[in-house]
Amino acid sequence: MLSKNYLVRILPELEEVHDTGTQVLEGEGYDGIMEVLQNLRSVEFPAFVLEDKTSGAISLVEGPVDNYSQSIWVMCREGRDDNGAEIYSKALHICYRLLALLLKHYRDNDAELSGWNYSRISYMRRRGGQDCRGWELVLSFNDNFSMLQ
Repeated sequence: MLSKNYLVRILPELEEVHDTGTQVLEGEGYDGIMEVLQNLRSVEFPAFVLEDKTSGAISLVEGPVDNYSQSIWVMCREGRDDNGAEIYSKALHICYRLLALLLKHYRDNDAELSGWNYSRISYMRRRGGQDCRGWELVLSFNDNFSMLQ
């Protein structure tokens, strides 16, 4: 499972990340993320907002396996003269590089990425407040567990 601490550790490998304290954030669910993005004074962009695990599905037939997802929002700030399409395009390219970074760490056997099903990653365009635009990446995980604990 992804954590904010994990993202703080690996995201400086991206050239856009200069201050993990103000660029790497977390929120609980959609409302929590929107609340974080509404407080733009304490956020440096591009911002990476991790949505904590809030739901999933347990499969008992081939398991037990916990199937869940976590989202990472990659958000950029729109300047006064910026074009919205350009901001979305910039954020999407950062998403591609973020996914390449995660895949690199997955192949290096980072424990936080064990069970990541990288074969299909959903994404959605997001607007997080008046000046904030970007994309939500939805990462799926399959976690084998014991019901005897």
